[in-house]
Amino acid sequence: MEYKGFPTAAEQHREAAEGANMPRALLYGLVAGAIGAAIWFAIVVLTERELGLVAVIIGALVGTGVLMGSGNKRNVRLQLLSVSLTLAAMAGAEYFIIRHFVVEYLVEQGSATASQIPMFLPLNVAWDFVVSTIQDDPLTLLFWGIAVWTAFRVPAPAKVSAVPAPAARPVPPA
Repeated sequence: MEYKGFPTAAEQHREAAEGANMPRALLYGLVAGAIGAAIWFAIVVLTERELGLVAVIIGALVGTGVLMGSGNKRNVRLQLLSVSLTLAAMAGAEYFIIRHFVVEYLVEQGSATASQIPMFLPLNVAWDFVVSTIQDDPLTLLFWGIAVWTAFRVPAPAKVSAVPAPAARPVPPA
């Protein structure tokens, strides 16, 4: 239903949610997640600190990638995709961070096997790396939460609330 030739807020909300290009949203989100994970990895390795602002940037990157890929649509499915990709990016970055420090430690200890550690370990070993990091430093989950919350908010549907129609003005007696 239009009002004076303009779509209503409910129509705009529905239009913004329908017809999202999910494959392209996935692709853009994956690329943004890879870039975000690389940024997270580089900053943690260089500074030896996890910074909350960087987590916000990763969530925003992934959320924006999903949003742009979808054709600027906003809906719950895009939010779930954005959150999933952000979690995957954070877990992947965490694996490479801990792997980097393990190899660095082995080199410092004079281990000849440090150079033989493959870049990609079996998934169960990689998962153990990530879990051990979280167990050693539960604050990591806070940073993940910051990233996930940001990723969740970017493609969120706009809130539409009903606005009461203005009351008709009484016609003055003639």
